[in-house]
Amino acid sequence: MTFAGQVDWCRGVIRDSLSSNDMIVGRSFGAWIILNALVDPEENYPGTVILIASVLGYGRSGKVGFIAPRAKSFWREAASRQVSPAQRIVLIHATNDDQCPLEYAEKLSRIWGLELVTFKKGGHGLGKENALQKELAGVVQEIWHPASVV
Repeated sequence: MTFAGQVDWCRGVIRDSLSSNDMIVGRSFGAWIILNALVDPEENYPGTVILIASVLGYGRSGKVGFIAPRAKSFWREAASRQVSPAQRIVLIHATNDDQCPLEYAEKLSRIWGLELVTFKKGGHGLGKENALQKELAGVVQEIWHPASVV
């Protein structure tokens, strides 16, 4: 399936199937597909979106840089939208992600007013430290079911 086809499919699922009680979670390029599905200025998703180590248009692999599909148009649309396309979006990113630089997550957080959770280690996808998986699962669990305040 083409990138545009994946984005259209994801947009359809978001529009037709999900409610404010639902959560979408994406990692790396899957998170990029979700973001491109959400950037549509005509719609807002009522639920929560968690994006882990999202590709945010530009990155690198070793010494080779890459530009993801729709990178320029995404950032143009994101800047013109200026508000989050979902009730809540949380970006989770490692400060030592060598493929998808943290600076893009920080930029998107500022533009849309998103929450940004950072880990000091874990690399791309937060998968390079096995011990981190339990901590990451705890963060996602806290977002999904916040502790009751007494």
